[in-house]
Amino acid sequence: MRKIVVSLALACVVLVASGSVALAQLQGPLISVNPTSYDFGQAPLYTVSSFVLTVYNTGDAPLTVYSVKTRAPFIDSVSAPFIIAPGGHAKINVGFAPTQVGVFSGVVTLDTNAWNTPVVNVPLTGEGID
Repeated sequence: MRKIVVSLALACVVLVASGSVALAQLQGPLISVNPTSYDFGQAPLYTVSSFVLTVYNTGDAPLTVYSVKTRAPFIDSVSAPFIIAPGGHAKINVGFAPTQVGVFSGVVTLDTNAWNTPVVNVPLTGEGID
């Protein structure tokens, strides 16, 4: 009797009628973002500076973004959950609205069903000026 050990990291075993074993690669939803970090630079108090974070699904199954979170003075303008089709993308407006003078850092966190990175953190920085 022969033993066959197969790693199932991201593969599916397919038994063929002839008794041989073939592997078929499965991807599932895969996420990438652009940019991977963002510096707002200097922003006057009580104004909003913004940029667009683009979220891509480079996989072969729908990508569900369950939540998008950030904390003041950073803001986002998206309602989650939402779904991105394979090969598709979505745009998220992210803002910086300082109410105090100083340097701030934070993250935008996306919780997803992506196989490669289920939680994506995009670092943010900005400086509130008078």
